[in-house]
Amino acid sequence: MLPFGSDGLYSEESLVKRINTDLANDYGNLLSRSATMMEKYQQGVLQTPGAPEGPDGELIDLASGTPRLVEEYMEKSEISNALAAIWQMVGRANKYLEETAPWTLAKNGRTERLNTVLYNVAEVLRFATVMATPFMPNLPGRVWPQLGIEDKPELHTWESLRWAKLPAGTTVKRGEVLFPRIDLKSLEQA
Repeated sequence: MLPFGSDGLYSEESLVKRINTDLANDYGNLLSRSATMMEKYQQGVLQTPGAPEGPDGELIDLASGTPRLVEEYMEKSEISNALAAIWQMVGRANKYLEETAPWTLAKNGRTERLNTVLYNVAEVLRFATVMATPFMPNLPGRVWPQLGIEDKPELHTWESLRWAKLPAGTTVKRGEVLFPRIDLKSLEQA
């Protein structure tokens, strides 16, 4: 990322790598994996989370603190740092999925724990989408239908970024891939 107001180096290769890493691999994959698991294990209906345990607290604390951090960076026109804070939260959510292994929870019949894990990831996705909106204004229109909150504008605002606002019973449905990976070789040949 280039610091706002400063000269920087730009290359198509670094842009493609950033798109493939932050957007396709981290954010897009988190949404796709989560929605797929919610459809498979919860029939697409977000369930009430149970009591936090294990890495839940760390994820919740990070997500809860990220909006203020993003605001602080934006007040100083540090746009690249604001975006980095959002992607750090998304990256932590991906790691959280690996740590909690929802597929194993489902296999072992640990339904309450599974519900908590999938709820937490859905809430992180909501937070990330709200915070990314100023940078990618078309993103929410593609994410809200997948999270089942396209008709809940009260959950789309910065002021709504309080943990556990996403209502249980929300219907989640996996949609199209948000950010298809870009093949750098095909761009070079074009």
